[in-house]
Amino acid sequence: MSTFCQVTREVLVWSCVLAILASSTSLRSQETGPALPTESQRFEMTLGIGDFYHAEKMVVESPDLAKDDVLMLPWLKLKQGKVGEGVSLIKQRVEDAAGDREALACNAIQMMSDFSLENAIALGLQWLADSGMADIHKPVKLTMARMHLRNNQPELARPLIDEGLEHGDQSESLKDVIFAFVLYLYQAGEPNEALRYFEALRSHFRETRLEPGYQLQWAHIATAAGQPIVAIKTLDRLTSEYPDYFRSNEVLFRISKGLAYEKIGGLEDAKVEFTAAVDLSRSDPSQADIARAKLKELTQREESLKLAADARAAAAEEAHPPLTRNVSLWSRLMVVVNGTVVAALFVWWCYRRGWSIGAAPKRD
Repeated sequence: MSTFCQVTREVLVWSCVLAILASSTSLRSQETGPALPTESQRFEMTLGIGDFYHAEKMVVESPDLAKDDVLMLPWLKLKQGKVGEGVSLIKQRVEDAAGDREALACNAIQMMSDFSLENAIALGLQWLADSGMADIHKPVKLTMARMHLRNNQPELARPLIDEGLEHGDQSESLKDVIFAFVLYLYQAGEPNEALRYFEALRSHFRETRLEPGYQLQWAHIATAAGQPIVAIKTLDRLTSEYPDYFRSNEVLFRISKGLAYEKIGGLEDAKVEFTAAVDLSRSDPSQADIARAKLKELTQREESLKLAADARAAAAEEAHPPLTRNVSLWSRLMVVVNGTVVAALFVWWCYRRGWSIGAAPKRD
């Protein structure tokens, strides 16, 4: 009994101690209040509400806030419309950079283009004209090619791309720029030229390094350039070699193959592909807009072709009526002709016998 009382007493004592500790912790939290945000958190909140003026002041006063992003301060100035200050600061940061100036320069041009494409191109041209920045010329040229395409100046982008191909550049940047140029040419109504640069892309980087997405687009361009059979073979090969990619992009595959079949006159095969594309995109009807429109167009074309064929057949029948149309006329004519011939033969035979029609024959 005494042992039980002792255990009970100890439990009560510890319960009281824990209650006192919990109470004191609660009191301290009420006295101190919630934890204040750090300077980094306040900076993020300032950016979040779009207060770029105070965000710039915070970075100027505490440079460590943007120590991992040397373009943060010029970006804040550009966001406030301080283009001149922003450009000057970008040039300074890139020229003074001790590390990878290539990536920094390309990122700077890209960032500048979000605010002013003209200023971005001018900035890149200044660096290309500066012999002291020769170490960044190659990547900057490719970035400039992108800028020229965005500015609808393919004639300025072409020599920069050709230079990269001639010098054997194997960078991912060149591959992306060439592909962007291919798409630009295709959308500008130059599929043959687009196909030529795509072939250069395939030979330069070897087809094994081209992702299936590039090859799917190539098949689409090949159809537009008048090579639908090659496009169909490419699509079939991609389907067998990249089954997962095919399943995730089956609508695009079906549309591309349908366009290729249409190009070679296989309207029924084209309708099958477009119908499949429409059925596959029930959950996202916007994906099937092209297929639905082509399906409607093919149906109308088939109806037009049928009407035209019927009209031609009717005209030919009118100009050269078939014999079956005059069977009854010929039959009647033959009956009359045959009857006339038989009657003439009968009269002749009677004459030879010395008979006259309607008179009794003479007896010998």
